[in-house]
Amino acid sequence: MVDSSWHRIEIVTAFWARITDRSRNFSDVMRYLRVNEANVLGKRLGYYSILDVNRPSMHYQLRMYLKSEYTVAKKLFHMAIQKVLQTTSTHTYMKNLHVDGKPKHVLEGPNMWQVLTGNAPDGTDPQTTLEFDFDYPDTKAQTYASNLIKRRWQTHQRSKEYNLLRDQLWRRRGGLAAYQSKFPEPSEKQKHEVLSCEDRLWT
Repeated sequence: MVDSSWHRIEIVTAFWARITDRSRNFSDVMRYLRVNEANVLGKRLGYYSILDVNRPSMHYQLRMYLKSEYTVAKKLFHMAIQKVLQTTSTHTYMKNLHVDGKPKHVLEGPNMWQVLTGNAPDGTDPQTTLEFDFDYPDTKAQTYASNLIKRRWQTHQRSKEYNLLRDQLWRRRGGLAAYQSKFPEPSEKQKHEVLSCEDRLWT
């Protein structure tokens, strides 16, 4: 295991260009890093390149005066506000929020954007630096879980239908013997006639 932060940063940077599925899984790497390591890699690789909208939960340090990082901040803000407006949950999405190094305790809502931009006038670029832990539900995991539950429920329902039909079948008087076979059992007279014919053929 690599203990040095510098080595960990260099290893992740070296493998960045060689990871073919980084758009889906690289956010996992960022979550396992220390805060200072994540900040360095975010600046080195670019938060815009790292951002996974399906699994965006990780630590961010965004300089709002840079267009790419401003875009990421706005995207995360809109994702959080949509969740806030759609649910009655009191969940906080931008946790441990700091603006220009100062902690901010702000109610998440549409007016929060003014705090994030430092009340920058319209048409001007904000000069603030944001740092926060974004805590957002994993949509892929939720979709997988819901599909799994649906499949299990359908299997359960089919099993119930099968058991019901089986019970209806076996509860009839005599069980399966109560149903006439396509080829009924021959009578004693018919058996005797068949045996007699066989005897005549072999004699």
